[in-house]
Amino acid sequence: MKKYIYLIIIILFTGNQISAQGLSDGLRLSAFGTNSGVRALGMGNSYTALSDDGTGMFYNPAGIALVKKLEFTGNLDYFSYSNDISFLGNKSKYNNSATNLSNLSFIFPFPTLRGSFVVGAGYSTSHIYTGGLRFDGFNSGSTLIADLAIDTDVPYDLFMTDENGNTILGSNLNQSGNTLESGSLESYSFVAGLEVYKDVFVGGTLNISSGTYKNSRDYYEDDTRGYYDTVIVAPGYTFTRDFQTFFLNRTLDWEMQGWDFKLGVLYQINKMARFGMKIQFPKYYTVKEKFFASGYSDWGNGTRRTLDEADYEFSTEYDITTPFEFSVGGAVNVVGLILSGEVTLTDYTQMEFSNGIGITEADLVDINKRAKELLTGVMNYNIGAEYMIPTTNLRVRGGYFVQKSPYDGDDAVYDRKYLTLGGGFLIDGLISLDLAFVRGFYDTYGDNYGNNDSRTFQSITTNRLMLSFGYRF
Repeated sequence: MKKYIYLIIIILFTGNQISAQGLSDGLRLSAFGTNSGVRALGMGNSYTALSDDGTGMFYNPAGIALVKKLEFTGNLDYFSYSNDISFLGNKSKYNNSATNLSNLSFIFPFPTLRGSFVVGAGYSTSHIYTGGLRFDGFNSGSTLIADLAIDTDVPYDLFMTDENGNTILGSNLNQSGNTLESGSLESYSFVAGLEVYKDVFVGGTLNISSGTYKNSRDYYEDDTRGYYDTVIVAPGYTFTRDFQTFFLNRTLDWEMQGWDFKLGVLYQINKMARFGMKIQFPKYYTVKEKFFASGYSDWGNGTRRTLDEADYEFSTEYDITTPFEFSVGGAVNVVGLILSGEVTLTDYTQMEFSNGIGITEADLVDINKRAKELLTGVMNYNIGAEYMIPTTNLRVRGGYFVQKSPYDGDDAVYDRKYLTLGGGFLIDGLISLDLAFVRGFYDTYGDNYGNNDSRTFQSITTNRLMLSFGYRF
């Protein structure tokens, strides 16, 4: 167990601002995505008081009760990720991207004598995990080799310590590496909405979710300045004179399955204003996790020692329960101009890990305790607008929203901010074409090991371009 458990902890600390083991896992599933409704995104995801189309099932399911015709919608989604990294005084940049079909929805209104009854089904991509970073710099103060020697057998297996696990490779090495993140979380949704009283609508959505996440990281420490040219690192083994390179790859591979339910209410006032509320009940996920590590050490005489990969493979399984989310929003229509806003409360201290296989109950208790200590409740907000250009079928949209950092005491620079633009065109009331562009930006940091011993400071920018086609009949 000593060989790999600490490596699992480290890989969770490498790409994001992480303060405790395992919390990144829960936040990967608990934190807000940007959803995939093109009209909604164009309006800053401020859709709790609107949601009057097929994508309403992903926002406020009560809104679909306003749909009067059969409706089919599909989205194509392009996502790009850019990371500007500062590491030990050096600058670098990393880019990644993904394209996918992010939404399909079908809405069917039943004929009624009074009110409305509408059902639907859909598919959506709620989270995109495309990301990564690259770094390179000389560290005169510490090394991963020395840090790993405290809790793992990696340096010993690569002849970088003495027989007691002590190493002289504790400083003055160049550190470099890269991380590649990929994957997504998709939901299959089933929704029903009805008008229970004049202009009062309720609805619910059941989501069945699945997805994957992969984090692969290459890490190097090199004696680029010759500090260890004449030193025998492992006493008694002469080939360990003139240390050259330490390499370690760590790969984390997830499969996720889960479900959740959301309940919404919407009240319409004279078709001029709406007020909406939504409760997102806790989401329940089962995560099957695999961890792999490989590595080697190179020496000046050409010798290479490698890790036995069979000793550094590990599989586990556990459940994650995310917090409640409460959203309240309002919208008003003034002569073709729709203004919309909403707030959402999420208390991340309620996140919980349970039912571990391959993880002790004590470890789960510790993660849950750290969630209470290090996370906090947040109030996110969204604002948006849509304007129908007179004498045309063209609508233009804009919005802004903020997803606050879940870590207690974080500065606002760690909040995720999004600017949105969009437009739509309706042909004969039957065919709709919509486009949305979303630009996100925020800062974060990651530790290769320890606490600020080898830290990457990151400024991340994301761009998302979505195209939607809808047909009503």
